[in-house]
Amino acid sequence: MLNKKDQEAKDDLLNTENEYLDKTTDRLKEDNTTKLIKGFEEEKKRQTVYSSIFKQIFEADYESIKQGFKNEVYTADTLNEELNGNSPLFIAVMLCSKEEKDNNRYKIVELLLKSGGDVLKKNAEKWSLTEVAASIKNQRIVTTLYEYKSSAKLKSWRRNQEIVMEHLKNIPDSYLEIKWNINSGVIPFLSYFTPSDTYKIWKVGSSLRLDFTFLGYESGKQKTSEMSLLMREKALLKDEHPEFVMIDRKEKVIYYPSHGSDEKAATELSDKELTKKKTKIKEFNSKALKDKKKIHGREAQKYILKFNLEKSMKKLGNCLITSKYEDYKDNTETLTKEDKLKDKHMECPLWISNDYPLKLSDVMPMIKTLAVHDDKLKKLEEYLRNEAVKELIEDNGFPVRIQIPFGYTVYAEVSFTVYNKLTIDKDEYEKMFMIPEDYKV
Repeated sequence: MLNKKDQEAKDDLLNTENEYLDKTTDRLKEDNTTKLIKGFEEEKKRQTVYSSIFKQIFEADYESIKQGFKNEVYTADTLNEELNGNSPLFIAVMLCSKEEKDNNRYKIVELLLKSGGDVLKKNAEKWSLTEVAASIKNQRIVTTLYEYKSSAKLKSWRRNQEIVMEHLKNIPDSYLEIKWNINSGVIPFLSYFTPSDTYKIWKVGSSLRLDFTFLGYESGKQKTSEMSLLMREKALLKDEHPEFVMIDRKEKVIYYPSHGSDEKAATELSDKELTKKKTKIKEFNSKALKDKKKIHGREAQKYILKFNLEKSMKKLGNCLITSKYEDYKDNTETLTKEDKLKDKHMECPLWISNDYPLKLSDVMPMIKTLAVHDDKLKKLEEYLRNEAVKELIEDNGFPVRIQIPFGYTVYAEVSFTVYNKLTIDKDEYEKMFMIPEDYKV
């Protein structure tokens, strides 16, 4: 038991601790209150800025928007705000009718693009800016957006270029061939009428070259040529052309991905009805079969991938909107009419080899880089990025033959037919990646 003096000392210490705790608690409450007030004020300010830019876009008040960016009231972040699922840039485009006489409407679109508006971003209903512009039949805006879009794609590719190049340095110099065949289990002789192609890929240092022949259809006939897509190390360039180019070796023509708009594509987009069919993998499971055989000289195990596919079709109506902010703000109508079609079960074989000299993770950066300008490689990349497919492959080896569903009845068979390691000297590199002087842009 404590004596009186010690008890008093203890009580004083406890009182001091309690006073300290009370003061600390009060200070924390004050700090939290201050933070809440500050957060509320910042959100209020953000909401004010957010509503201001939309109001000014509706009012075609170009000078106020321009001043807002000049005084840094509006920033690139402001352009990420949304009203009914549409950013300021989308709203500005949707107010530009084909017959628009007010030049401020076009100037606002240009200003938002120059101020950091993301021309590649889609709205909440997954439509692009060019599609929205095309729905109101405004070719002038579609053409402008195409110009910015090609430039934005190139910038996006360049942002990833350094990472890709570093990764490529760790992969042996090599040559790959990927064979494509389109077929159907329902439509007879489809393979006779659909494109087949062999993609030839050279990887040397941090440079890539893709050769292919199929360009699309023209007047119902397949259009082909001798095409090369080149991604080249800047330090090794000896010609005046950029690192990333496409060349037609048959016609001796050079295409720059960043060169202007595609007038023909812009016109076609403005003239056509905007309908999209989408096939989505809803459920997935796989089964390993006892079936083993050699695929292009490598022992491979067959797997059956079972999918439940959900098919939907959506149509974009005319996106031209009312010129009154208050009316649009309270409007809950969507731009899209969507029809969900019947789900379908589909089985696709996949052949995996565990003695392939590359891993899927080695090939994916090449496919992703080259897919920027190739729709079939984009489809392959999307399929291989599916988490369930990716996990199955990474656990068992390399996919030497893949069947990819393109729809309910049509599929692509993709085969990695050839792989060779390369040893290339400087002269051979220049011959493979340099552009002849007689080629024209």
